[in-house]
Amino acid sequence: MSKSLSAIAQSIALYRDEPIPVILLTGFLGAGKTSFIKNYLSQGNAQDTAVVVNEFGEIGLDHLILETVSDDIVLMQNGCLCCSSADDLELTLMSLYERRERAALPRYSRVIIETSGIASPEPILAQLNSDALKLSPYRYQGMITIVDAHNFLSAHQESLEARMQLLYADRVLINKIEGEAATNINEIQALLTSVKGEPGELLAQTDDAIGRYIEQLQPSLQAQALASSTDQHSHPDHSHPEQVFSISYKTDRPIALQALLDFIDQRLLKVDCEVLRIKLLTPNPNGSGQLFLQTVRERWFPQQLISNASDATGYSSLVVIAKQSAKVRIEAELADFFNIASE
Repeated sequence: MSKSLSAIAQSIALYRDEPIPVILLTGFLGAGKTSFIKNYLSQGNAQDTAVVVNEFGEIGLDHLILETVSDDIVLMQNGCLCCSSADDLELTLMSLYERRERAALPRYSRVIIETSGIASPEPILAQLNSDALKLSPYRYQGMITIVDAHNFLSAHQESLEARMQLLYADRVLINKIEGEAATNINEIQALLTSVKGEPGELLAQTDDAIGRYIEQLQPSLQAQALASSTDQHSHPDHSHPEQVFSISYKTDRPIALQALLDFIDQRLLKVDCEVLRIKLLTPNPNGSGQLFLQTVRERWFPQQLISNASDATGYSSLVVIAKQSAKVRIEAELADFFNIASE
């Protein structure tokens, strides 16, 4: 255990409560993890849940969506959890507990860790099963992986991270099934059956009993065996096989929203289809608050109005996650646009 962790642990009295379950929520880019947590937190029986959000990139935006329904949100901005040192996650959890004990946070009884969409679960599981966490008030309960019915088959084929997220899952939820062809869902369930021995569960985000996926989570024998064999020193030099990079821009100069959207559509998303995800937070041109917009590849998702983004009011923040092979071209496009937009 590091000195910083030891100092925090020594400042906390003996743990008198039952261990606090920690649930890992994974899913490839755009699977719907943040929406899933938002819907869960909006239900009355989920108010004793704290959430740790990890994002890939210098500017974190996803936590603003969750803060509309809960204040117990902690943002980790040290990059992808799987590429961070174990102390980052351990220190975050212990600091969270210390704040809980001195009533700076409500007395939560559950923690959900939402990982970056391109996070590999193996190093994270090693952190959650480390000696430091075993001596803490926390206990790892299991991992839920959410898959996007529209993009899952291609993501599973192209991305090692997507395959690992599936392999280590204790529960797999098939999201965004509305309007999806039955043959496509059948193909996904056949793949899940071949990998996991069961076809997964169809997820309806409007389900009033969505909490059961979290509250009734039980480790599967297959995932438990894999997790227990994951050595915390097995992946010291972990990197993303696809060589993914993130670039962020933040400006307080006024930018016409339509010009920004046209730029994203016509220039960024046309770079050899190598842009994996774009997240945009910008002032609402029709009133107060901020608009949050996002894409997965060329697919736009419905915009959301964020009324509590006080730290970003007046700013436009853009995060682009793409393959390393497109880095030079994307950086040139962004520099050209923002230079033009600032003139």
